[in-house]
Amino acid sequence: MPQMGARGKGGGGTAPRAPPRAPTWPPASSARGEPPARGAGEKGTIIRSRLSTPGPPSTPAKREMRNSKREKRSAKEDAMSHAIRRLLNVRGAAIIAVTAMLFSGCASISPASGTTSVSLGFSAVYGDLDPWGNWVASARYGQVWCPDVDADWSPYSYGDWVWSDQGWLWSSYEPYGWIVYHYGNWYFDDAYGWCWVPGNHWSPANVVWARYGDYVCWAPAPPHGVHWSQPWQASRHPVWNVVASADFTRENVVQFRVRASAPPARDGGHRIAYHAPDVRVVERDHHAPINRIKVIHERRSAGGRQLMNIVLPREEMARVERNQGHGARRHDAHASNAGKRGR
Repeated sequence: MPQMGARGKGGGGTAPRAPPRAPTWPPASSARGEPPARGAGEKGTIIRSRLSTPGPPSTPAKREMRNSKREKRSAKEDAMSHAIRRLLNVRGAAIIAVTAMLFSGCASISPASGTTSVSLGFSAVYGDLDPWGNWVASARYGQVWCPDVDADWSPYSYGDWVWSDQGWLWSSYEPYGWIVYHYGNWYFDDAYGWCWVPGNHWSPANVVWARYGDYVCWAPAPPHGVHWSQPWQASRHPVWNVVASADFTRENVVQFRVRASAPPARDGGHRIAYHAPDVRVVERDHHAPINRIKVIHERRSAGGRQLMNIVLPREEMARVERNQGHGARRHDAHASNAGKRGR
């Protein structure tokens, strides 16, 4: 009886084929430096496993190159870490210093730029102002000085105007006028009245002008963010000093102050000049020539700081001496310390 083949019930079948052998690495032939042989039924593909079998051993040159790269990378990381530590140390020291000065009242934030400006406390720098007013901390301008004055007082009132080689110069009769009328700005506070914002730049008179009709008007230059009304407009507090042009250079000019009337309308608008008066116009209205003086500065100490003071001619000094005692009242509490401060 014929035997059945592997493929079916019919005769003539062949014996089953043995399964192919799995390739191995490294082949026996490659161990001797010969290429692997391709057997029957194999496609000649050799499968290498990167996980289970190591690659060929590295040469000394490659090992040296890897070590050199590793050393360079380590050196760069060390240098970067050192630079970061130095930067943090410098910034940390600066932050600590600024914070300390802020809490000690020696720094202020500039309202115009929003940046921090570190400087000496003005209450110590301008100690000469202490007997005639008080230092107040303003949220907007930092330390400001508020004089102890009457309700109708206003800056640039008690004094007279002098024509100089630097323009119109305000000669104050008040003992603190050489500081507050030539440095800084003024604004009016509802709680404290007139307050002076310290500044660093000297000027012959830091005022704003208005000239119309027969009037000459001036007011203290305000700090950033403050604006004055027009000289003829009603105001809750006195701001403008207004006099007739003929009285502009009078001694103790506040005695000639008048209430300004609105300017007449001409050609559909008001003819107002917002600049200092022309000296030739003042001479014409005054019916006399006006002497011109040369501004001479001298260094004067105020609370340990050197500021510029004006050396006035003898005639003008006589005016100042005749009218002393106007303006802010001297505090009795400071009177005993006046000699110690060199006043």
